[in-house]
Amino acid sequence: MTYGSDIPIVPFMATTVSTVVYTVFHYIPLHSSPRGQVVGRAAGSMANTDSISDRLVRLPMWLGLEEHLAEVIAEVVAAV
Repeated sequence: MTYGSDIPIVPFMATTVSTVVYTVFHYIPLHSSPRGQVVGRAAGSMANTDSISDRLVRLPMWLGLEEHLAEVIAEVVAAV
């Protein structure tokens, strides 16, 4: 899930965890990773990738999730 850049990721994640909906930071761009900096190369600006990676979190949702739990997660995220 990505959200607006006006909401810092840490308070968002802290708020969801306080409601027992655990979110995790999801993505480190290859060009920013230690190995990517050694062997990778980037042509041009990676501003879009950096922007999205700063706002991307993984929600606790999966194929077999019960519908009422999915609704709880959606309500918590909408309230933040």
